[in-house]
Amino acid sequence: MILPKALVIDRDRMRAVTLVNMGVDLLERQNDATGAAPLFERAIRLYPRYAKAYLGLATVSTRAQDLDGALRYCESALRYGPDIDEVRYEYGLALYRLERRTEAAEQFRAAIALNPQYSYAYNALGLCRAGEQKTEEALTWYEKAVESDPRNAEAFYNWGNALGKQGRFAEAADRFRQAVAVKPDYRNARLNLGTALAFAGRRQDAIAEFHEMLRRWPDDDDARRRLVEAQRAPD
Repeated sequence: MILPKALVIDRDRMRAVTLVNMGVDLLERQNDATGAAPLFERAIRLYPRYAKAYLGLATVSTRAQDLDGALRYCESALRYGPDIDEVRYEYGLALYRLERRTEAAEQFRAAIALNPQYSYAYNALGLCRAGEQKTEEALTWYEKAVESDPRNAEAFYNWGNALGKQGRFAEAADRFRQAVAVKPDYRNARLNLGTALAFAGRRQDAIAEFHEMLRRWPDDDDARRRLVEAQRAPD
């Protein structure tokens, strides 16, 4: 029996979806880019217009440090999925990694237009503006990111970094503490929290934070060095 063309396409599309889901699972749960890549490639052979399969290959390329390859796959994803917020966001990230910040910001804005609650796109816009030394605008985007998703630890962390660059260390410490509250093993946020506390004149709190870091990561040389600096600093 010869199946109608529409049924064949639907069947192939469903198989492609399954393959992509399997590939994403390998990437996220097992960090297995080598195993994931053939699944995404098979999905594209079955359904060449499947944007998320190209996004999967873009992720594989990024992990292999092939940033130009990642950009090409994102461009293919955009061709077939211009109205998918994730496609716009990932394309923006590919551009950002190549330091094409103006173009990246356009894609992040497009993602937000499609999904006004896209916290990670707001955060990425903040990074673009911070990279252009537009700190005040970056602060606005980080705030919008955490308003959209109070569990976005990266946005709290980036917000803290931007405040620290302005010398607003007490506020920076608050943002780093919020990042750590969401993600207790966020090593860089803990390190910057201790540093911001020290610069804010809260030496004992800084010492306590560096001790906590060394409890979690006994071989962390940065934490050990900053602990010694905090201990030697005058009250």
